[in-house]
Amino acid sequence: MSVRACAILHFTVLSLCFYVSLATGIAEQKCSEYREQRLVAMPLVRYSNRSLEAESAKLGEFPHYALLGWFRPNALDRLHFRCGGALISERFVLTAAHCLMKGRPDVVRLGAISSKEELNDQVDFHVESVQRHAQHRMGKSYHDIALIKLNKTVIFNNWIRPACLWMESELNVPSVVSSGFGSTHPKANVLSKTMKKINLDLLDKESCQDQFSGDRKLFRGIADDQLCVGSLAHRSDACQGDSGGPMIVRTDPNSCLAHVVAVSSFGTACDVGNSAAVCTRISAYRDWIERTVWPSVGVLLI
Repeated sequence: MSVRACAILHFTVLSLCFYVSLATGIAEQKCSEYREQRLVAMPLVRYSNRSLEAESAKLGEFPHYALLGWFRPNALDRLHFRCGGALISERFVLTAAHCLMKGRPDVVRLGAISSKEELNDQVDFHVESVQRHAQHRMGKSYHDIALIKLNKTVIFNNWIRPACLWMESELNVPSVVSSGFGSTHPKANVLSKTMKKINLDLLDKESCQDQFSGDRKLFRGIADDQLCVGSLAHRSDACQGDSGGPMIVRTDPNSCLAHVVAVSSFGTACDVGNSAAVCTRISAYRDWIERTVWPSVGVLLI
């Protein structure tokens, strides 16, 4: 399948909102709005649904991806990136709550393909505010979801675009795509210099539960609002993307928009077989996300 980076030619958005019915959710409306902007698709990236090894991502392949950075005044690399996220609107980035436990990030970088190089296509934003889910607790992996409000509106372009949100409770796909700058080895704590991508299998709740039995972060076991991903077969050389980074599916080969189904929370889904990571399901937090990101948007009756 061919993945396309999108080039914006021109668009005019005409909004007509009726405050009448909840028949169509706000997130779906916004996804349709983003999709229907007049775009031309450029066949820049080849994308495989079943890549058995980690691959380097191409510029524009994951235009929703956000890098979260914190300043370290006395460090060699003054800006330290330690979490990821997903751009989901003109002002908001979705991430994991545990990423914000030690304070809000100083920088949110969009359009990045390298964690080291300063490239013309990337744009840095400051943070206006953060909102962790009220039920999240330090040291626990439940309700591990948060929203970051950027200090200014994002101007979408070829390399920076929002992702849609998967709001259905059912997920009838065998795998998801993880991307980011996570460690390239399960025992290393060094970011990859370039963005990587990998397919991760969806794991059943029971087998995932066995891997994390006795872990204090999951003292109630795997909850219904969590998702397990990992490797069912022995592969090679890559761990999952950054903590807080998105797990996505692509439902339409003709669309440039991905759907975020979960954010990375806990565990190590490395490509070494029999490994797993726990993610926070987006669909379980639909109301909270919509109230926060689009508080004044009407609901369209269709």
